[in-house]
Amino acid sequence: MSGMISTVSSLAVPVVLLALCVCFLRNGKLFDSFTEGAREGLRTAVGLLPTMVLLLSALTMFRESGAADGIAEVLAPLCDRVGIPEGIVPLVITRPFSGSASTAAFADLLAEYGADSREAFAAALVMGCGDTLVYVVSVYYSVTRVRRTRCTVPAAMFTAVLGVLAACILTNLLYKT
Repeated sequence: MSGMISTVSSLAVPVVLLALCVCFLRNGKLFDSFTEGAREGLRTAVGLLPTMVLLLSALTMFRESGAADGIAEVLAPLCDRVGIPEGIVPLVITRPFSGSASTAAFADLLAEYGADSREAFAAALVMGCGDTLVYVVSVYYSVTRVRRTRCTVPAAMFTAVLGVLAACILTNLLYKT
């Protein structure tokens, strides 16, 4: 099996190059198609700039103001009653908003509790089952120029909460102290 994978992977680049040469010889517009695609990609990237600047500024203000830590302190007793380990509350709060902030919260959690802890196990599941939904919604909707998100954000937040609860239930079932 590994010999077949090695053969296929070693032939991948020559096959792609050969396919590009055949396309170019059949239809000389390959370069034009490439440049048009690059031009459209650049237009999309420029259109995303205002959304990205606003989103990154708001996230930086939220993180640096200490609001995330304050919310984590307020929610910690409630989360403990529900079965969410207290140590992952900052991660749970930052995960929907920022991938880099949640990665930093995850790294802090690992440093504080250790990689083999119950908190680290739950945090790893939370990191794997969720996404930065505010970022995803804002980027996708700004590209498609959708102005009313309707139920997208509440539905995404609901699924994020379900993902956190599922991660904590799995942690309680699978993690042995």
